[in-house]
Amino acid sequence: MPRARNIKHELFRNEDLAELSFQARLLFIGLWTLADCKGRMEYRPRRINAEIFPYDQVDIEQELISLDKSGFISIYSVKEKQYIEVVNFEKHQNPHKNERAKGSN
Repeated sequence: MPRARNIKHELFRNEDLAELSFQARLLFIGLWTLADCKGRMEYRPRRINAEIFPYDQVDIEQELISLDKSGFISIYSVKEKQYIEVVNFEKHQNPHKNERAKGSN
């Protein structure tokens, strides 16, 4: 379920992020809206594509890999299931208290 998140103006001037494709930059912002209160979500490229780019053809897996290699996200596995964590999510976001009370999925 998408969530409201804050985007700071500095994000648009991040030179490391600027090295990535336009799609990767927009995907990065979109991932914030899909992430739970800890910045985590299941690695489900088709679902992510449907949520963030419903009208566009984007190679989500390639863009996720580029975000991972650049250190903006971390793709990891637990018990043979893959997940994504937005790096520094908790540093930049302050989820609503009701969302925090539910905890991380």
